[in-house]
Amino acid sequence: MQRRIKHALGRPVTRVILDGDDNIILNTGDIITNRAVQAAADAEVLDILVDSVYDERPKLGVEELKASHSGDASLEKVEANGMTKQAASATRAAGSSRSSNSNQVPPA
Repeated sequence: MQRRIKHALGRPVTRVILDGDDNIILNTGDIITNRAVQAAADAEVLDILVDSVYDERPKLGVEELKASHSGDASLEKVEANGMTKQAASATRAAGSSRSSNSNQVPPA
């Protein structure tokens, strides 16, 4: 079962997954997350969840495959040394121009 769960994580479901009280755990097309797996296990419907994984190769471009927002562990969310993404980019850019200038002889 653990192998099937790992295969399912990050993939969409092909049907609505309901708990015992008919509350929706995942709707059709929702991405299977660790939280959804735990909720399905708690509701004793984990077998239904792992049997409902969409695993075909999509015929979509990268933009169509992306979720509506970035994940918490994505590079876009990670802050470099407490800086925002823009500040980190500016620092990297400044660092690369400094390193390319460090090989030049200073003017006399």
